[in-house]
Amino acid sequence: MARGGARLGSGPKPRRGRVLDMPGVPPRSTSKEQDAAALAQLLEPGAHLTEDEQALWRRLAPLVQQRGMLTAETVPGLEHLCEVSVTYTKLRKILDDEGWQITLYEDVDGHKFPMEQKRHPLWPQFQAFAVRREQALRAFGLIASGSPVPTFGRAAKDDNPWTTLERNREGR
Repeated sequence: MARGGARLGSGPKPRRGRVLDMPGVPPRSTSKEQDAAALAQLLEPGAHLTEDEQALWRRLAPLVQQRGMLTAETVPGLEHLCEVSVTYTKLRKILDDEGWQITLYEDVDGHKFPMEQKRHPLWPQFQAFAVRREQALRAFGLIASGSPVPTFGRAAKDDNPWTTLERNREGR
């Protein structure tokens, strides 16, 4: 077995940051009044958003806040989600009204004959906004993704797994 000098990557590793320094976890503040005032300010939509976007903000902000992911750093992401969702809804309404496919006609001696059907010209934009909307919803944990959702800022129900095991054993 070889013995000798230091190997690449050996030695003490840098200390990891505390869990509370993770994105999405609000920093600890000094008083509950400051927390309540900051949260109330975050729950209000920006004045630059349209009425539809503000209505969506008022619907989504409490859900994001319950997950502990509504911070000053995540506000632009939530604004982006509202803007994209409203645009997605408008595009979907246009496609529903005009039809998802359009028919191209050929003009022969003043008579129009259906030539072929193609998808609506707004279809690529609709697809792009659908992907952006889904990604933004997934970033805030507002869409089912098939994996466990992190619950930042929530305390565990029972810290001791042995009491849970005992409770299940006794049938409580």
